[in-house]
Amino acid sequence: MPTIRFDGERIECEDGRNLLRALPRGALSSATPVSLCGNGVCGMCAVTVAGETNELTEAERNRLSEPCEDSPCEGEGGGGDGDGDETDADQSRRRLACQTEVHGDLEVTTDE
Repeated sequence: MPTIRFDGERIECEDGRNLLRALPRGALSSATPVSLCGNGVCGMCAVTVAGETNELTEAERNRLSEPCEDSPCEGEGGGGDGDGDETDADQSRRRLACQTEVHGDLEVTTDE
């Protein structure tokens, strides 16, 4: 069973579970209700992930490649410096929790 390390806690979850759903309610943004997130549109659940996950989704590629106003992914541009030279490994570290499946132990951090 995978373990997620987040904010000093260890959270166990089943393989394949959605990362946003595995974290405690409100853990990423108390200002954005979970019911409004989930489609990879708002960017409010942007996190940095180290560990085994699914591949970056098309929604994540689109959202993380754009500047995000008023959200945690502001200025990230997919996790690189915006010059287009980032590798898939660089880009996959920055994820949207609502689009990320847990497939092994993870360490999750936020910019907050």
